[in-house]
Amino acid sequence: DIHEPHYRKNAFDAGEDGLGKNAHSLRLGCDCLGVIHYFDAHFPNFEGGSHCIKNAVCLHEEDHGLLWKHVNWRTGHTASMRSRRLVISFFCTVANYEYGFFFYLYMDGTVQSEVKLTGVQHGPNRPIPTDELSPQALSILAGGLARAQCLRRSCATANTVVEINVAQDPAGPQNPHRNGFGVHETKLERELEGRRCCSTASSRHWEIRSSTKVGAAHQRAPLHPAACGSEEDLFEGTGQCP
Repeated sequence: DIHEPHYRKNAFDAGEDGLGKNAHSLRLGCDCLGVIHYFDAHFPNFEGGSHCIKNAVCLHEEDHGLLWKHVNWRTGHTASMRSRRLVISFFCTVANYEYGFFFYLYMDGTVQSEVKLTGVQHGPNRPIPTDELSPQALSILAGGLARAQCLRRSCATANTVVEINVAQDPAGPQNPHRNGFGVHETKLERELEGRRCCSTASSRHWEIRSSTKVGAAHQRAPLHPAACGSEEDLFEGTGQCP
């Protein structure tokens, strides 16, 4: 929009207005379903006191579809297992937008994050280059970017961050038809090396590993710290991982 005041807008919702202080109370049966535990959030106010947001964070468990299934074609016996995940979530409102932050903890130790953008569109009252939601209903084109920072904690177990990419193997005696591909790992030694971009083309992802422990079911691979039972197991090396 070339008109006032939109032409000079460049809002950084999280950096300028903040997310935590804009969180709001969640309601049972609407924002969260199932067996739930809520956490209150406390923030300092402008008078130097404390402000409490009731039920700001929701913790609950939910079904996540079929995890494993096998049918014995000889006997007809069927075995299957459901997947479940632990969900930690909160919502915050910045002007006309709502941001939902979700952290999913899976049964295999995987941790996944998701950011949902909802709320209401900001609509102008004049014809401008916009998205047409419906006849006579316009909305300004707006882009959103959510970024997360992962900090490595180096302790007695010597945790290591590894970047993993899937790439085509070079042509040669081990790949004569040039259709082979494999997993390539890169150890990130310092924070500056961790400034990486996502790549769906190479299925890029990152793992935090312990160089001193291995899991019982994965003897050839370093242990995922998230699979351990407690913080002492993860970082201090005083406990035993399952």
